[in-house]
Amino acid sequence: MDPRLARALDTARFLGARYADVRLVHSVEQSLSVKNGVVDGLSTVESLGFGVRVLVGDAWGFAASRDFTADEVERVTG
Repeated sequence: MDPRLARALDTARFLGARYADVRLVHSVEQSLSVKNGVVDGLSTVESLGFGVRVLVGDAWGFAASRDFTADEVERVTG
């Protein structure tokens, strides 16, 4: 497991979550445009993000970010 994700779980538990899970989402999107039967453009967009879901008491919480840095994981989880 990525250490940033493990840290998110540890932080959630330390702050009182009786359940926590984290998700890492990596997506790649490609677009192709054609003009008059000829390829006019091709682009690729890649993104990486994460989400944290917790159960504290009887309430669920969820937070997510597209910035998968250690500082952002800590900020979102805490």
